[in-house]
Amino acid sequence: MLLARLFSNAVITGIDNHGPFIDSLNQSVEEQGLSQRVKGQVADMFKQPTIQNSQNRQMAENNP
Repeated sequence: MLLARLFSNAVITGIDNHGPFIDSLNQSVEEQGLSQRVKGQVADMFKQPTIQNSQNRQMAENNP
């Protein structure tokens, strides 16, 4: 959500291969009123589709 607040015109897709993490993200996004610009999707980070006319940035976080 920090990226969405810092970059108010950005459309952000967060991906993770663990469905419960994505469910939690989508719930938080909805509660904070950011669902028009932020969405979570269950996907493999290493098999992302290429989106035309977009600026893609990848950021990985590992929380042990």
